[in-house]
Parts: sequence; C-alpha cells; structure tokens
Amino acid sequence: MKNVKTINLVVLKSLIKKKGPHAESILVKNISSSSREIYENLSGLTKVSSLVEEDIFNAAADILCPGEPDKFVAIGRILAKENMSTILKIFLLIPSAKMVIKSAAILWKTFYEEGNAGTTDEGEKTVTLVAKNCPNLVKYQMESTAGYVEVILKMTGAKNVTVTFVGTDPNAWKWIAKWD
Repeated sequence: MKNVKTINLVVLKSLIKKKGPHAESILVKNISSSSREIYENLSGLTKVSSLVEEDIFNAAADILCPGEPDKFVAIGRILAKENMSTILKIFLLIPSAKMVIKSAAILWKTFYEEGNAGTTDEGEKTVTLVAKNCPNLVKYQMESTAGYVEVILKMTGAKNVTVTFVGTDPNAWKWIAKWD
C-alpha cells in the first residue's frame, strides 16, 4: 500500500513518549533518517508512505513488546486496545461481537488511503473481515490488522479468539475471526 493515514503513528508516538525520553531516543535511533523527520513532525492529519509506517512500527515493537515473535500482530493489539479504549468506545456498546466487527470495518478508511472493508457472515461465532481494492497491502499491515481484530473481539467478551489472515486474493484480503 502506498500511503497510510498517520493516526496509528500518532498513537504509537504517544505510547513511546509515556515510556520516557530514553525509549523515544531508542526509537529515533532505530528508524531511517526520512522516517525520523516524519516521526518528529507527526500530525494525525497527514499521510505517509507505508514504508515509513512499517519502519516506525518495527522500532516501536522493539520497545512496546520486546521479544514478541509476531511483532506486527502485537502492535495491532496495542493499537486496538488504545483506540478502542478511547476514541472508538461507542462500537463496544453494540451487543454482539459480530456487529462490532461489522461496525469496525467501516473504520478502514480512517487508517488506510486505499480500499474499503466489509464483512461476511460465516456462522454463529465466525466472521470474515474482507478488504477490497487495496492490492498493495503489505505484510506488516496484514499482521497488525489481525491483532487489531483479535483485541476488538476480546473487548466484547469473546473467548478463545483466533484470527487467521487469508492472503490468496490481493483483490479481497481476508481475516477470518472465530471465537467461543
């Protein structure tokens, strides 16, 4: 994906700042000079290259979830917890896990410049998030979206949540979510 909206980077920057100046200096040292310039002047109203976002996600993961084997999934979880506990609480007033994911799909355009998302109903405790018209989605975005969906479902009270990314069709990326 070429460009993304910076809302997630603003959230990550805030979380890194809460860890203190040492954490922020580590992050800044571990990103490219072009990413550093963008990070230092970050605004929630801008767009950046997905390469810049990936660079910052990667460095932030080393600070916020060190040792995590699936660091982009972990970053997705962190972002979902932060966003859902502040800006997006309204969706959690919806009574069912399925309805929350359907409502969250509407938010695709909040984070991504390309594509749109919807859901398909796969059974009583299964829903598939489908992102269309975004063939340039890259691995870190696929993984962080899985973590995001997982946390959203857990926040509704769903148990034993699994989210599997199915990347066989670049015209319709899918995240299949199941729970008990």
